[in-house]
Amino acid sequence: MSNVAPSYPKTELGKRFPMVVVDNFSPPKEWEKRAWEIRFYPTFLVLDKHGRERGVFRGYRGEEFFWGELEGVIGRMMAGQ
Repeated sequence: MSNVAPSYPKTELGKRFPMVVVDNFSPPKEWEKRAWEIRFYPTFLVLDKHGRERGVFRGYRGEEFFWGELEGVIGRMMAGQ
């Protein structure tokens, strides 16, 4: 994740879909339930504007996987699937 985190907010996806980093041992109140359900680190959740989970992928296997998976999830979400 260290390669993606600094550049993510500068990308078009990062601007449209901000990343929130949540420490599951001390999550903000609105993330408590979801944070304790996560078993693998890192876990990336893609939520719609209503907070519904639209996609999830676990682990970080490099930038290529991260961007490909994220673009796929967001593409499906934008297509209404």
